[in-house]
Amino acid sequence: MSSLEATFPSLAPLTAAWCDDCLVTSSIMEAVSLATPIMERFVTRAVANCMGGAPIANSGVRMFIREEAEHSRVHRAFNKLLTSPQGRMSPALKPLIAIIRRASRSLPVPSQLLFAATVEHFSAVLSMAYLEKEKSWKFTSDRARDMFAKHAREELAHRSFVFDLWKSKHSSGPVRKALAMAGILCGAMAYLLVAVPWIHWHKAGKGLVRTSIALARFSLKNFTRVPGYLQMRNLFSIVRTDFHPEQWATTPEAVDSPAAHAARTEDS
Repeated sequence: MSSLEATFPSLAPLTAAWCDDCLVTSSIMEAVSLATPIMERFVTRAVANCMGGAPIANSGVRMFIREEAEHSRVHRAFNKLLTSPQGRMSPALKPLIAIIRRASRSLPVPSQLLFAATVEHFSAVLSMAYLEKEKSWKFTSDRARDMFAKHAREELAHRSFVFDLWKSKHSSGPVRKALAMAGILCGAMAYLLVAVPWIHWHKAGKGLVRTSIALARFSLKNFTRVPGYLQMRNLFSIVRTDFHPEQWATTPEAVDSPAAHAARTEDS
């Protein structure tokens, strides 16, 4: 059990605006944390399915799955602090879970691995944007800051792992990769459009007008910054035939993860 996972349950409830002293930013971060275990479960299952149900035979795969499982455990511990007093979570989680389950059951293994590689690329690009942005943010919880920063660095460190695994076994043209990325981007936006207002609504004491005004102000203030946050050029660079995740710059704070190190060791 990680130190973060062990200490989160003992914490007092987070302040409403625990991230950057902003209810909307805090709501976005909470929405991301709530979805993280669901998405990482899909990625690890896709990797395990690709290995024929025997991932233990490959140390790189084994360590990647272990690292992703640790991410999920820590986020689940953190998410316990985010549950509403009635024990309800955002209604956006139910359709997300249903879509992920359907994809895991109905998509062929090559398509699952393509989506997993795209999810990992999506996560790495957002992690790079996050690490650049969070330097100027204030957090009321040091443990929350450490959790998100550590996860972001590890996502960057193993950003090539699933992509290399997919390329070694399957291949897809730019159209399929573009559709995969567009689907994930649209799905993420749809999820946030439901989850963030619901979370903010609870934080604001279920004040619909207050929530609407806050979201409108936040959107107007940050509208021109959205392309920078998403780093669109990096996001859709995956469609190029010569693309590899190591081609785009990472942050100096990113450190090697065990999975990334094991993958390079096996390839060498």
